[in-house]
Amino acid sequence: KYLAFNMASPVLSDVRVRRAVVLAIDREPIIRYKLRGYATLAKSFLHPQSWAFEPASRDWSHDPERARALLDAAGYPEPKGGGPRLKLIYRTSMNSTAVAVAKILKRQLAQVGIEMDMRTNEWGVFFNDIIHGDFDMYTLSGLGIVDPDWYTYVVHSDSFPPNGANRPRYHNPRIDELLDLGKVTTDQEARGAIYREVQRILSSDVPLVPLWYEHNVVVSGRNVEGYTPTPHGDFSSLPWVRKVGAR
Repeated sequence: KYLAFNMASPVLSDVRVRRAVVLAIDREPIIRYKLRGYATLAKSFLHPQSWAFEPASRDWSHDPERARALLDAAGYPEPKGGGPRLKLIYRTSMNSTAVAVAKILKRQLAQVGIEMDMRTNEWGVFFNDIIHGDFDMYTLSGLGIVDPDWYTYVVHSDSFPPNGANRPRYHNPRIDELLDLGKVTTDQEARGAIYREVQRILSSDVPLVPLWYEHNVVVSGRNVEGYTPTPHGDFSSLPWVRKVGAR
């Protein structure tokens, strides 16, 4: 699961505001109580088991005091007469878990003075809105991320919709340069170094914020053997599944 910011927003174009939002989010109780523990905190879109994972990516742990200080520095002080420092529109689908998580985020952001206007729509409307940039923030899940070239699809400047999934409209010449290089580099160690730098830059710029890795849970009968869940949630283990004995 990840949180995305609209980089075209005059408010969210300031990295201090984006960082303040991330610092205001307390992910651990969401995982513990809403997701029932079936998720792990994330600081990269790549799973830690990936050959290109960067463990040195910045970890934005919950820190509301620092979030308030960043908002002050960005020019959004706490109003003397009360009320929010600023207001952001958050888009989500009508999925019950997504709505429940959004309500928690709304309460957490309010604690640092950010009013979150939560707007829920059925999937088609929601997805159309984020494709056309009609949002300040939204959350979605990235599925099946195996090769780090996935970053080209979501953060390269050539991947603005409809050419890709750079829905935040993020533009960073260094990121573009690295991603172009990663496409033509064949040595895996060299590719790994390229994509690890990509992860470090993104973890500082925070146009998109990895929140957590949801666990893949397998339920089967006692007479089924051979299926092993994978980190990216595919069904590649199915050819080795077999039935053994009575159910």
